[in-house]
This record gives sequence, C-alpha cells and structure tokens, in this order.
Amino acid sequence: MRQDGLVRDGSSRLLVQPEAWINADPDPHTRSTIEKLSSNSDLIAAHFGAKLSFGTAGLRAARGVGPSRMNRVSVRVAARAIGGYLLDRGLSEKGVVIGYDARPDSDIYALDSARLLTALGVRCLLIDEPCPTPVVVWHQMARMTAGAIVVTASHNPSSDSG
Repeated sequence: MRQDGLVRDGSSRLLVQPEAWINADPDPHTRSTIEKLSSNSDLIAAHFGAKLSFGTAGLRAARGVGPSRMNRVSVRVAARAIGGYLLDRGLSEKGVVIGYDARPDSDIYALDSARLLTALGVRCLLIDEPCPTPVVVWHQMARMTAGAIVVTASHNPSSDSG
C-alpha cells in the first residue's frame, strides 16, 4: 500500500483504506460515520470497494463516506482534476462558473470546488444561491468561461448529489 492509502496491487477489495480517508476528509460527520462503519466489513466494502466514475451525467451518487459516494473528498478530487485540465490547456484565466441546487451539502460542495480551483490559480465565479442548471449554463456562455460546474443530482433520488 502506498502512503496515501491507495491499494497498489489489487489484492484487497478496498480501493482506499478507511483510515486514509479519515485523514483526508474535512467533514467531521463523515469521519465519525467511518468510525461507526469500521466494525462492519460489508459496509466498509460497499463504501470503499469502488470509486465514482465520470459519465454522461457527470459524477452522481448517494451522499456518504468513501470513494463510491458523493462527499467533500470526492468533490475535491473532481475539482482538482478539472483544475489540472484547465491549467494544462492555459485556460485558468477564462475560468469556470460554479452553481448548485438546493439539495443538502450542494452549497458546501460548490464552495469547496471554488476554493480548491482558486488555490490552483483558476478563476471562479461562484453563484451565491441555489439555481437551476440552465442559469449556470447561461452565465458560462455569457461570460465565455472555459467551463461550468453544476452541483446537482438533477432527477436522481433526493439522497443523491452530483
């Protein structure tokens, strides 16, 4: 296992060790949830045995702990990838528009994304209240930014985020 907690050789069902996740997670609620799950190997495997994949709907999953759920760590990983993409292509000054829906934690995920991207040197316009996806797209087009991030699970169950 590498120092960052990722399993290298595939011999374990877990992609990330829960202890490493606790160290990376800024949210005290999800950290305490991991500690509660630690006695149940099936739940640990469900939360830490897979990772989110980016599809036509972006990243969407139930909110919760681990790499298979939407949470502050998963959002930061995605924001870092977006930031790297923009920086590699010289688009940091064009920046991104970030909007979010009214689901629980959407505002936190949007703010985390904006803070991380700004720290990387990517210009961000964070819409400061919940809004529908078309509003975010309108701002992206009107300001001719390099892209947009919309924190929403759209028509998915209310327990999801994305």
